[in-house]
Amino acid sequence: MIGHQNVRTFHRWVSVVIGLQLLAWTVSGLLFTWHPIEVVRGEAFLSDPALEQLAADEPLVAFDAAWRASGLQAIARARLSHERGRWSWVLFAPGAETPVLVDARSGELLPALDAAEASAIATSRFTASQLVTHVRRVSTADGEYRGKPLPAWCVTFDDERNSNVYVDAGTGAITSVRNDTWRRFDFFWMLHIMDYSERKDFHHPLLTSAAALGVTTALTGLWLAILVLRPRRASPPAA
Repeated sequence: MIGHQNVRTFHRWVSVVIGLQLLAWTVSGLLFTWHPIEVVRGEAFLSDPALEQLAADEPLVAFDAAWRASGLQAIARARLSHERGRWSWVLFAPGAETPVLVDARSGELLPALDAAEASAIATSRFTASQLVTHVRRVSTADGEYRGKPLPAWCVTFDDERNSNVYVDAGTGAITSVRNDTWRRFDFFWMLHIMDYSERKDFHHPLLTSAAALGVTTALTGLWLAILVLRPRRASPPAA
């Protein structure tokens, strides 16, 4: 039978190996429950977009006319939606990620979204501040803007959370809001899933091994508790 001291020694060494990661899991789990996810994602600081109503009998440009105005040779996807403050035909060429927009009322091709329009869109919906300090174009994924449509405009506001509002350069849609709360959350998410580069993969050998060691630590700790707390046989009286 495995003795008390052997279990204690094994538990001690496993705890040394996995102790910091167990602490990281506990602290990050606490942080995840600290703020509502709407605050982390910045959704709590965005107003609903203004939607211009269409009259039932209002004439709109037909798809074929919008296609001709777009100048595209072929269309892979198309939709009629409210973008950049107006009803528009949103047209995608085959293999393209950024659409071409045609005003559904006038039939005119909309110019590319520039910094001034991106700033106006972000300011119209961001409720925490109206003071824009910087606008920059984002063409490649970076630390806080990844897995989202590119290119985009990053509009930085002067608010207490140092917020960045990201505007899709194609459609003018707000795709992300990043702030200090999200940045802390993202850092601890990285520690939690142990993906130190992309911060999205929680199915990898490092995390599986650490989780197995964590379970082992818990089981050996429970075993030690049972060994310590179980009743001991009374020693026979001396003759």
